Amino acid sequence: MSRSLRRCDKKMQNRAGVNFLILNGCTKCLKYVYVPEDKRTVCPYVDERGTVCGEPHYHENGTPKEVCLKLLLKLCYCNLFYIVLRRELSTFR
Repeated sequence: MSRSLRRCDKKMQNRAGVNFLILNGCTKCLKYVYVPEDKRTVCPYVDERGTVCGEPHYHENGTPKEVCLKLLLKLCYCNLFYIVLRRELSTFR
């Protein structure tokens, strides 16, 4: 994606009040989620027997093995209710 398109996308998200996180998870143990700031290359999850998962975080080409988009709906719903409430209050004037 080009830099100008990303910038435009970010402006649209800000104006719409939409926030989301892009998270990566372990595909072997399904227990560990990498936050965006996490620089680990293998899964650090330790099970109840003390065994470390150790599954690589990235494919050979450098892309994460699993990508999940988490939409922060609370902010979206708050903005939606605010718009609806404003619209209804303006009809009473």
